[in-house]
Amino acid sequence: MYKKRRWLGLCVYIVVFAVGCQSPTSQALPSTITTPPSETSLLRQYHQRDSVIQLLQAGDIVLRLGNDLTSYMLSQLNQDDQSFSHCGVVSIENGKPYIYHAIGGDYNPNQKIKRESPTTWLAPQSNRAIGIARLQLSPMQRQSLQDITQQYYREGRIFDLDFDLETDDKLYCAEMIYKALRTCTTDSNFISTAHRFGRTYVGVDNIYHHPNAMLVCKLQY
Repeated sequence: MYKKRRWLGLCVYIVVFAVGCQSPTSQALPSTITTPPSETSLLRQYHQRDSVIQLLQAGDIVLRLGNDLTSYMLSQLNQDDQSFSHCGVVSIENGKPYIYHAIGGDYNPNQKIKRESPTTWLAPQSNRAIGIARLQLSPMQRQSLQDITQQYYREGRIFDLDFDLETDDKLYCAEMIYKALRTCTTDSNFISTAHRFGRTYVGVDNIYHHPNAMLVCKLQY
């Protein structure tokens, strides 16, 4: 219950900040994020998702914008591009892609890093947009990135409700990738950080706006 209150408190803090930073002409916070698609539209979206999955490679960064209010609020933490609210790392295991990501809230009650299939992670029922970013890494670095995120998963590292870069035992989504990339590239400044309201953190856009990153695809449902 305490964790849920902290999570809700964080969300409220973010939305207050986001609304407060908007200019008078900015788009207001949406009261309704999305409407259920028709059966025909949903079928088309499934085909689009499956086409995106075919593009996945080991070490890719997958991106999504959930269709709930929390995802909208978290996307506002991005300083340059609010297209996505969440990210994960692709690992190819026995020829199949899996996505490792750090997530909290009711979606993940035990708060531990999750390993999911891309069909679930990129599902149109729960997302407004999805994408793939590909960093220019050597084959050894790509393998190391997979190995590190798998290690985080095996260790059962939990979601960082405080969004605190100083702690390593708890990680949020962009922080997990940020720290894994620092290790596999041996470059502590490989990914830049963002600074707002007196805090230093890593936004999702800090990952895919990296100079060596290519946005392979971006799909809006």
